[in-house]
Parts: sequence; structure tokens; C-alpha cells
Amino acid sequence: INSLVDSTSLTGTADVNGGFAIPSSGVTYPAIVKVQSLSGGKANYGYIASGSQTNVPVNPLSTLILSLASGGNPASITTSNQLSNTALTTAKTAVNSIFSNIFQAFSVSAGTDLLTTNFSTNHTGLDLILDALNVKFDALGNPTICTKLLNACKTLDLTNVDTTAVSITQNEIDSLKSAPLTACSNSITALTSSSITSD
Repeated sequence: INSLVDSTSLTGTADVNGGFAIPSSGVTYPAIVKVQSLSGGKANYGYIASGSQTNVPVNPLSTLILSLASGGNPASITTSNQLSNTALTTAKTAVNSIFSNIFQAFSVSAGTDLLTTNFSTNHTGLDLILDALNVKFDALGNPTICTKLLNACKTLDLTNVDTTAVSITQNEIDSLKSAPLTACSNSITALTSSSITSD
């Protein structure tokens, strides 16, 4: 957690479900939360507006909002001046618009605040959507949103963000709901004693 006001920061380890408590002291808010795997892989970002905030989702959607709000990669956000309330509201509205069809298909409210709404990791609603998405950034911070299973992508130009809703068909919805189970089944079926020993 890195303050956007001064140099205060805190580090810690999330629990097995990715949960962590917002510290009541030790860091000045607002602050950026960076979560990275222990192996140092892809990072995601969240935002804590104040110490009274109770939930801090840190996932590709929160990362996307912070990217749009700051006009670049969230890793470059170092001061509160880069994240005005207007910019954050505009970015949240844009992301909700882009995903409006997908949110509706998976019973997620169109007005969900993706910077403060936590959810269960139970492969429904927002969790199901995140299971199916991959958000990556180019060198300029422009994000590309892809569905992992359907291989459909949308690249956003940060200088002129297209907020047109990503379309989704009933067949795609059915695929997204069943594919993780299918992938799990296929992985288990492919296991052999030698592969288990080597990996």
C-alpha cells in the first residue's frame, strides 16, 4: 500500500482467499494498493480513498479503472493529483459501460462500484467474469481486454476511450459458465503418474 500524499507505505501478505485488512494507521490515504504474486508475476491494483473504506477489490477491473483514470499504467501513479474524483468517476462509468452486457448476463448490477465492492470467489457474478478475463497493457498503458476462453479482445485507446459495450451471445455465456469445469475435467483426465511426479 503506497500513499499518494506522502512517502508512507506498508507491505503484507494476503490470506489464501486474497483478503487483507485496510490498515488504520501507518499509511496516509488516499493510497494505491499493488498486489503481486509471490513469484513476482502480473500485478493488479486497487485504490483506498480513506481509512474508513471497508472493501478494496484488487483485480483486473480495478486495475483497468485506475489505468483509465490516470491515463496510463497504474504502476506510474504516485500522487493524488493523478486521480481526481472526476477522473475516477468517469473511469468507473466507462468500465461499467464497456462491461454492461456482460454484467447483465451474469447478474451484476450495472451501477456496481468496482473500486469498493468485494465479492465471493464462487464462480458466479463478478468472480465468474474475472475468471474469464485477461487485461494486459502495452508500453503506453493502453489496455487490451480479452476473454480467456472465447479469445475476443477489445483494445482501448486512452486518448479516446471507446465505451461501447462488449457484446456477448447466449452461446458465449453458456461457454463461460461451463468452461472452467470442462477445463478442470480435461486437466484431471490428462494426469498420469509421470506428469504428477515431474510437475
